[in-house]
Amino acid sequence: MWKTLRHPNVVPLIGVTMMSDQNHFGMISEWMVGGDIKNFLQVNPGADRLKLVRFLFKVLVFLFHARGRSPAGGCH
Repeated sequence: MWKTLRHPNVVPLIGVTMMSDQNHFGMISEWMVGGDIKNFLQVNPGADRLKLVRFLFKVLVFLFHARGRSPAGGCH
């Protein structure tokens, strides 16, 4: 599904690779300077976490709709 998503806030999927142990795979995307959310919050402890949670909710709604589903509770 990730490969087909087109949205300004979704990093494109470049590819998939098997790790050297052959038990895990990795997904390859563009490098993001800010890193992941965990690193972002460590570097920016004063970040507006409520705003981030609201944004993440919007992302989840987008993903549900991209798969042709509605989120739990029927939110639109």
